[in-house]
Amino acid sequence: MNPYIAIVLFPVPLTVADRFIAINQQAARRYQQLGADGNEILQLADGAPKYGCLGLAGAIKIREDETLFMVVDRFRDKHHFLAIDDLASHDAACVALFDELTEIIDISRSVRLELETAALTPPASHAPENAPPPSCTGSPPAAPG
Repeated sequence: MNPYIAIVLFPVPLTVADRFIAINQQAARRYQQLGADGNEILQLADGAPKYGCLGLAGAIKIREDETLFMVVDRFRDKHHFLAIDDLASHDAACVALFDELTEIIDISRSVRLELETAALTPPASHAPENAPPPSCTGSPPAAPG
């Protein structure tokens, strides 16, 4: 199983921030009823550049009368995400919430991404094919003679 996450960054006018949160809380409850593993609604606390990195506020245009929200949906794996996404796209409640959302924000300014857990690929063995197995005691094998 490889956890899968869908994230959307939403620039939201301050005048509708409370409504945005309410809509997303309703959507989160519905997604969980459909089988999603979890949902978080986060608000940007500090988007300034730090530690030699570009700040998020510099990468995404946020107007003075806006704040930035990030909605994170969690799934067991990509197949689970695709199944829930298909259910949600045909679910009347989810469709109505999305329509309501697009009435209060400019959805075209939102940034969407999907992520999965990164894993290192095990390195290939560099031992010769006929090499003896390493000693279990940590001591090298005794030399002949």
